[in-house]
Amino acid sequence: MKRKYYFGFLLFLYSLPNLYARLGGGGGRSRRSSSRSSGSSWSSSGHSYSGHSSGGGGSSSISPVVIIIFIVICIVVYFYLKKKFPSMFGNTLTDNNQNFVDEYTDVPLPDGLDKKKLTFAFSEMQKAWQNKDLKNVRKWMSDGMYQRLHTQISIMNTLSQRNELSNLRIENIRVADIRKDNGYDVTDIEFIFSVRDKFISEIYPKFNEDYDEENIVEYWTLIRKQNVESKDLYTSNNCPNCGDVLSDDLGEISRCSSCGTLVNNAAYDWILCEITQEEDYEGEQDVLLDQKFLSLFTHDKEFAVQKMEDIASNIFMQIMEVFSGGKIEKLDKFSDENTLSQIISMKNSYNGIIFNRLYTNFVTLDDYSVEGNIIDLKFKISATYSEVKLANNTIQKVNELETQEFYMTLSRNKDAVLPLEISYSHECPNCAAPYDDTTLDKCSYCGSPFVDKSKNWVLTHFE
Repeated sequence: MKRKYYFGFLLFLYSLPNLYARLGGGGGRSRRSSSRSSGSSWSSSGHSYSGHSSGGGGSSSISPVVIIIFIVICIVVYFYLKKKFPSMFGNTLTDNNQNFVDEYTDVPLPDGLDKKKLTFAFSEMQKAWQNKDLKNVRKWMSDGMYQRLHTQISIMNTLSQRNELSNLRIENIRVADIRKDNGYDVTDIEFIFSVRDKFISEIYPKFNEDYDEENIVEYWTLIRKQNVESKDLYTSNNCPNCGDVLSDDLGEISRCSSCGTLVNNAAYDWILCEITQEEDYEGEQDVLLDQKFLSLFTHDKEFAVQKMEDIASNIFMQIMEVFSGGKIEKLDKFSDENTLSQIISMKNSYNGIIFNRLYTNFVTLDDYSVEGNIIDLKFKISATYSEVKLANNTIQKVNELETQEFYMTLSRNKDAVLPLEISYSHECPNCAAPYDDTTLDKCSYCGSPFVDKSKNWVLTHFE
């Protein structure tokens, strides 16, 4: 029996209930029926196998049929134990020497990616998540991806939660899709894996959960600039521009302290910008097939749909953090006045609510329009969360996990071109100087206003 057939048999045996934990969380009970950074289609069940012994009479010799059946039983038991108890075979969260089942596809991994690199990245992301410390993975993570995890970790800290992972085993890695996105290459990598998952709060134990999950499927989306020589952001701790050792304090801005370059730049290596669960995965965006849309950005080699969805994801998570008690001032740098007033009204309606398990299921560039010299990009966002209230060291659940849709519009002048790779909402779109005063609405270096459609994308609608 080939291993891939055995694996398929196990997939048939296992149920797939929707639960919510693990790196990036869960989400997407439905998406149009779908999740982008999180969501979980988990499977969890026990199963056993039974074999029959057969033997001939009147002879002390063992029948060849018995031997064959015995061997088959041993093979089945071996794969069952290896799958059910991976730690017995050396596959733990810190073990990067994973074994893979046969490939489902002959599509080769794109240049600059191999299974060793992807396995390392996968393991490091799980460790960073459960340790609630993203510094070791920040340099190859997009700003939007960082913001998703950072916000979730902040919420977990508020509720004194942690997510313990163990017995991680990757079953398969394959290419799900490769596409062109203006001047960038984008690839979706499918991971099939199993993991033991515990969601723990010492202070609020009624929110504790424990899962032993198998055959989880999720898709990692990575982006890299076309026609560049890939450098190694994953196993190297040196700046890809100047070569100096990177500091350990890379946070919202992944900047080299020596030369000032933004390290998490797709011109250097493949950058992880999205994690999508199986029920939410759709592959290539329809807008990439719209030639009229693409013609709007032929002059702008830095534009990419995937990058725009990353910016929208970044903004969305910052808005949700504001709803859950964050400072409204952090939105001043990318929102126009009318939208900011709208968000403040929405924040007031939450009235002390804190999100428990906030997961962005997907962010999709759903539509666009052009009016005069202004391009409006319209995004559809799905998020799954529950709401709680804290009072006098007690926690009250307001509702169960539910999925909601949000809509966001980003606007910019049609002929605008970003001159530099900038860290969105953290530095001046004109001169790229870092913000050093959150109370200012103009850059203290060049005097340019922060919210300027001629220089950058501006949030002009949110609901």
